[in-house]
Formats: sequence, C-alpha cells, structure tokens
Amino acid sequence: MHEKVGPFRRAEQLEAALARIAELRVEMSETPPRTAIGYDSARLDWFDLRNMLLVAEAVVRSALARRESRGAHQREDYPLSDDDWCINHSLRMKDGHLALASLPVTQDLTGETSP
Repeated sequence: MHEKVGPFRRAEQLEAALARIAELRVEMSETPPRTAIGYDSARLDWFDLRNMLLVAEAVVRSALARRESRGAHQREDYPLSDDDWCINHSLRMKDGHLALASLPVTQDLTGETSP
C-alpha cells in the first residue's frame, strides 16, 4: 500500500496493488488455521490479515474509480479536479465482493452540501 497507493497515485500502480492483494488472498487460503485450544495467535493473525486486505481493496478500488484529484486524493494521471466528479462513493459488500456506487452530493435545508 505504501509503494503503490501512497499520496500520489496512477492507474497502473493501483492496478498492481489490486493484483498483489489478490495474490495475498490466495496465499493465505480461504479458511483460517485450526486452533487447538485456548489462545491461538496464528488464527488471530489470519483474521487480522483478511480484514486488512479488505480495507486495502476498498481504498484501491475507490481510488481507481475517482479519475480526478480532489483534496488528499491525488492522481498523477488525472491532476485536476473535475466538477463532474462532485460525487460521493459508497462501498458495500455484495455477494462476498465489494460493490462501488456513486451517489450525488446533496444539500441540506441551509444550502450546505453534505456527504
């Protein structure tokens, strides 16, 4: 994540990060290690890694989807902000995979924009 998904990003780096995340998932297998009895640090580490890979994928997929630079999100391949990208992204789990949706930025009764 540090090398490929740092503060300044490009599509090819983000795609490489997604590929590495997929490789790590294959390496860790689909099932956690079996526990004998009591505290099992290997099993706990497996669950931690699974969750970290999910968060990493969410960050990378969101960064790939936004083809502009805005705030702390800086794309070297899309250096300017674009008013057409004044949207919110939402990620959720759907059928075991991350699903990305684009939502409009809405205004509250005071005219202020809110996420």
